[in-house]
Amino acid sequence: MSALLAAAVFLVRPFMRLWASWRQQDLSWMPRPTGAPHAVADGPSADRVLIIGSGPAVGWGVASHDLALAGSLARALRSMTGRGVIVDVIANSEMTSANLAPIIGGARLSDYDAVVTTVGINDALAGTSPRVWRRNIRLALEIWRNRVAQGNLLLMVGMTSITTIPTFVGGGGWFADVLVRRLNEITDRLADPLPTVRTLPLPAVPSPEGASGRHTPADYAAWAAVIAHELASPLDLAYSAHDSVEGRRRTRAVDRMTSGIADAPELVKLLHGAQASLDKIVTMAAAAMNAPTALLTVLGPDKQWHVARCGIDLEGVPIEQSFCAIAVRNEETLVVPDAPHDPRFAANPLVTDVDGIRYYAGTPLQDPQGRYFGALCVIDSRPRNITTPTDLSVLRKLATAAQSTIWGAIFSDGGRVAHPAVTQDAPTSPAELRRELLATPA
Repeated sequence: MSALLAAAVFLVRPFMRLWASWRQQDLSWMPRPTGAPHAVADGPSADRVLIIGSGPAVGWGVASHDLALAGSLARALRSMTGRGVIVDVIANSEMTSANLAPIIGGARLSDYDAVVTTVGINDALAGTSPRVWRRNIRLALEIWRNRVAQGNLLLMVGMTSITTIPTFVGGGGWFADVLVRRLNEITDRLADPLPTVRTLPLPAVPSPEGASGRHTPADYAAWAAVIAHELASPLDLAYSAHDSVEGRRRTRAVDRMTSGIADAPELVKLLHGAQASLDKIVTMAAAAMNAPTALLTVLGPDKQWHVARCGIDLEGVPIEQSFCAIAVRNEETLVVPDAPHDPRFAANPLVTDVDGIRYYAGTPLQDPQGRYFGALCVIDSRPRNITTPTDLSVLRKLATAAQSTIWGAIFSDGGRVAHPAVTQDAPTSPAELRRELLATPA
């Protein structure tokens, strides 16, 4: 069978490559993530995972890695382990098995608890022979075995059926599927003797977008759930084996933080002297944005502190429930129109609770060292379809006022620094407040 398949591959390879090139033109219009190849699920003592590959690793059909496989995997693992997760991505739509060994050889494997690979689709479409595939995978595994630290795991995710991808239905899809099964078998056989390597078949996920072939966040969530189920137990074992009262030994504690600053408790204590000024700013934010709740937050390794608040008694939440953490990581204003329909927050207890968060808008804050440490935000239990540029301008000006007050506290002024954009006597109505803020230069 192997000899017959090898001969068939040799004969049809030129036609396979022409057919695949023609079909891949349909992918040129499809969105792909444009931001940093990185996703985080906030939480303490974060596990670190590296995804390498093409196909699912690329993120076809969505605009950010937070909505693609990386973000979905981070959230799925956090729900299983209770720890934070940091996922980095090395992805290329043209990656093949020949690229795997150099990438594994060049990656800083000591930074990661697990590595996930998703290569092979391009090999199957190009008619890579089983002999060449075996050579490439064997070399990658040899490099892994020589470089890996004890307790780390390599999870090699197998190829799904080519004909389940609408773009590649028909034509050479049937032959590519025959090759997919053979290449997956070779990978399983090579990985089986290695204790730090596992293989995992990737289930086909029917796309609701039909013939367009566009994957959705739900597709990536389904794949991530399968991968997370395979990774969770080894990560738990590695965490138990390498954890200590001093923190994770393999990397510095700061490298295990998902968001925030290590000295957050000290900053929170320092800001007690600025409490009156900060309370006034969050009250003005709630009024100006016509929101029932406003917060000024400080983020630490495992907690979000509410150092000033209006319309809520909660003094803080676990970092894994923080909306502000995403604004801080992205270093820009975050607007969530309807949280239950955003996969980043849909399962968040702050959203699923009765009268939970529906709308969020938050602007990150910096300390004098340039570190983003928290945010000024407004929250509503009702969704909002529209957040105007004027709304964002008002929120940013109030955030600037809060930041100025915080800097004053840090520089030992007791928090008594008033920003020119905020008067000490608040206007009598939200409309008057908005007019005053918009009339004042930022």
